[in-house]
Amino acid sequence: MNRENLIPARKGEIRNPGGKPKGTKNRSTIVRQWLDTELMTENLLTGKQQVLSVTEIVVMMQAKAALEGNLKACEWLFDSAFGKMTEKSEVEVDIPLEKRILEARRRNQMIG
Repeated sequence: MNRENLIPARKGEIRNPGGKPKGTKNRSTIVRQWLDTELMTENLLTGKQQVLSVTEIVVMMQAKAALEGNLKACEWLFDSAFGKMTEKSEVEVDIPLEKRILEARRRNQMIG
């Protein structure tokens, strides 16, 4: 273990001279700038040409997929709009009496 690394740097002391240069953008900054870029493109929902940001295009692609029945796209859109669900809900399904009787008979046949 190098004890020198455990001692805080003194004022003005440079420990990593070849480190990341000042002003270097991090990945999230670069991605945000790219998502804000505007492009002339076809609106997937209206079919008209218009200027849209890359973010708007991505959302529109998800909306189109959701309208075509893609449940993951629906989930993504609703989570983006309203936040993820924090609690699970249970749904009771009322099974018709005839079906319950048939299932009970099958179980009894397997046992006996």
